[in-house]
Amino acid sequence: MTIANAPQEISLRNARLTLIAGAGLVDAVIADAAAARHGFVCVANVHQVTLAWRDEDFRRVMEQARYVSTDSRVIELSVGALGHTYSTPVTYAVDLLTGLLDRATEAGLRVGFYGGSASVMHAIKAKVADGWPKLTVTYAESPPVGTAARLATDGSVERIREAGVDVLLVGLGCPKQEEWMHRTAGQLNCMAVGVGAAFDFFADEKRMSPAWVRRSGLDWAWRLVSEPRRLWRRYLLGNSIYVLGYLPLVVRHRMQRRVR
Repeated sequence: MTIANAPQEISLRNARLTLIAGAGLVDAVIADAAAARHGFVCVANVHQVTLAWRDEDFRRVMEQARYVSTDSRVIELSVGALGHTYSTPVTYAVDLLTGLLDRATEAGLRVGFYGGSASVMHAIKAKVADGWPKLTVTYAESPPVGTAARLATDGSVERIREAGVDVLLVGLGCPKQEEWMHRTAGQLNCMAVGVGAAFDFFADEKRMSPAWVRRSGLDWAWRLVSEPRRLWRRYLLGNSIYVLGYLPLVVRHRMQRRVR
């Protein structure tokens, strides 16, 4: 990170995290885009952190991101228990998405959307046109099914560049969207932000958890109940891996505090 007033960086075991989230992340992305600084943003949750612990390739992707923020209350609480705080409160990915739309409108920046199904993209375009009539949307594409490597070479990069996008919102799901952003980072003249399932929630294709569930850090349980067949492995096994990997960090931190 070479920009002025760069946010603090920490490592949760070997997973990089940038202590910037919510409104602070929105401000940083908009400032970067307005200054023609390019890069990509990972919005990490427990799944992505544990994936970085286990997968060296994914860990390298996170290390190359401009920011590795979070929209996870669990991550926020975990970081806090280790003596760190985010510069601004963590907010849910949909709030991050709408915050970027608000600020991009104010700054006169061009926005693009990449990801989701055709029906989701149709709903996104309609909702943005209705809620942000002054926002300049120059690109919106629902890509075909394919790997990140394939999508990175299917012509979408050229179309995004031709559209003059300043801020690109990417909703391909993890880890596909992170790999795609990493592969295309050197070719895209914009700030790309991976927002994952926020596309589905923003488009009202899926029901978002109540605010109290998100505040309590139980959004993962809500999603598991909503989509058990698809998400049981990620949450039940992944969360167990996270707890086993995280607890030693807390124990060590508390022991160090006692020594002091």
